[in-house]
Amino acid sequence: MSAEERGKMSVKTFDYYGASGIIDKVEGFLFEEPLLLIGEDGANLITRSSRLAFIAKGKYWVNNHAHILKPVDVVLEYYCELMELCDYSTSISGSAQPKLTSENLMNLPVIKPPVEEQKSIVDFIESETEQINQKIENTQKLIELLKEYRTALISEVVTGKVKVI
Repeated sequence: MSAEERGKMSVKTFDYYGASGIIDKVEGFLFEEPLLLIGEDGANLITRSSRLAFIAKGKYWVNNHAHILKPVDVVLEYYCELMELCDYSTSISGSAQPKLTSENLMNLPVIKPPVEEQKSIVDFIESETEQINQKIENTQKLIELLKEYRTALISEVVTGKVKVI
């Protein structure tokens, strides 16, 4: 589905996934189950400026720039994080447009611990991520407060309410 076709849609309800996640909304959907998506092409394969592996949920459409994987008898979140950590550099072909072929993707070695261990790993990652995100949020709030304080201080100096020695 081209950008032009998506632009003509009037009721965009469903997520539209590309190589680096959700890139738009569309009228229809192709999938209605959680699946693992991995970017297939583009500079992000090399730069890793955004995630390559992500889980699509709900009703959604996936374009031809993402591999669609349905791991069986596994914890999907575990494999998402595992695939995000993979080094794809030796599996990428193409110089002008980097590409991860399905053959190269399927030849990557992966570790499949027991399901209970996968769950433990996911729980640990989620717990640590939550703590990190909370620290980021707190730091962003402090930065905003400091900006407000700076603005107020500059205003008081300019209006002569505070003397500068």
